[in-house]
Amino acid sequence: MEPEKVSFDQIEKGEILKAMVAWFEKTKPMKFAQRWDAFSKEAKAKAEQAGYGPHNLDQLIKKVRAKLAH
Repeated sequence: MEPEKVSFDQIEKGEILKAMVAWFEKTKPMKFAQRWDAFSKEAKAKAEQAGYGPHNLDQLIKKVRAKLAH
């Protein structure tokens, strides 16, 4: 099965933002350190599921920054 990639349309339409807000609501009762740990683990897992790893994460960041600069 091909990993799902995040498209720029998803970012522009706010789908990613909605998911982030839902995550923060879910973790609201946690203290900062617990929340940061949970975020780090979930973000890493989602990136790996989407096919991104340490070797190409910098490329993804560059693409997003370039898109946002326009």
